[in-house]
Amino acid sequence: MKKYIIISFVTFFGVSFSSCKKELKPIPSTTPVFSVSGTLDGNPIQLDAGDGDTIMNAYQWQWNNVVTQTGMLGNKENYIKIELLSGDIDLSSINSQYISMMVVDGVYIPSGVFSTLNKSQLSNANSFQKLSWSYNGQNLADNLTIQEPGKYTLSADVVYNNGTSANVSNDIFVGYGSHQFFKLETAVQNHILTGTIFTDEAVDSVQWLIGTHSVSTAGKQVQFGLSDSSNKIQAKVFFQNGLSRLRSLVFDKDGQTNYLEDYVYLIESSLQNRLLDYKTKVEIGINGVIYKTEIVEDQLDNMIVVSKKEQYIDQLTGKKAVKLTAKLHANFKNLATGGIIEGTFDVVMAFPYEE
Repeated sequence: MKKYIIISFVTFFGVSFSSCKKELKPIPSTTPVFSVSGTLDGNPIQLDAGDGDTIMNAYQWQWNNVVTQTGMLGNKENYIKIELLSGDIDLSSINSQYISMMVVDGVYIPSGVFSTLNKSQLSNANSFQKLSWSYNGQNLADNLTIQEPGKYTLSADVVYNNGTSANVSNDIFVGYGSHQFFKLETAVQNHILTGTIFTDEAVDSVQWLIGTHSVSTAGKQVQFGLSDSSNKIQAKVFFQNGLSRLRSLVFDKDGQTNYLEDYVYLIESSLQNRLLDYKTKVEIGINGVIYKTEIVEDQLDNMIVVSKKEQYIDQLTGKKAVKLTAKLHANFKNLATGGIIEGTFDVVMAFPYEE
């Protein structure tokens, strides 16, 4: 799901800009200010802002509910678009990527499948008469397939073999790291429910909710005597980093197998080696043919190597922008032929900046 946010739209034609901080140099008034120069499959490419109808645009938008910073230099016929995928998506700042950015790897997103979870992967799969998933407006069967990384609300509808049913929904980070990463486990014995939080993050407290019963604990574990028919537990974990995260699960009050384990943890933990934080996608259009990097599995590391970062205010719009000077080296897929080609460029491009 793609959602554009009109936060920053900056057009550059070689005009002069002033520095938003005293220690930063103003963009020179020479033309062109922004440019891309290099080769794609051995063929030379040169794009200069202000040359004919070639312009530099910088804008911010949301890709599957994750902020993406984009710079696009070109015109209707020929262009290059670089998308910087925001890291630390559960933190309030979206610009930490600019502070430490020196090298940025590419990202590979396989067509149709980024993350999966089959009913058979759940420890009590034999107790389900029916299990169906839904996310991002899509209703799925028991085989969950998430096609693209993002932030989603993932719901599970369960019918057990004994006829009981339950529904829970949880927010989930698919392909992005979390500063609120934890696992919730439940166990029932002699009508006593034990809920436990497992996390490497420092925790201040946990707010627990079972039916109408609520309690806060300084530790990561709680016990409830079960006196009603509730089969849902909620745990809101307050971390020492100032963040909090809510998790809901289904437990079996009779201590049998009619529960639902922490599917959020199952998915997020399986993707720890495939995080997209501070990575990038690049798209090039040449005479109507489009080339993309994120669908190339054998992608190069350190796709972008940054040599200079500058921050400015656009005198025309009053919007802040960041100018990156960098080298780009990547493998691209030709969408027309499917062929894989190599591109190497020197780029000077603008990207949005928002406090």
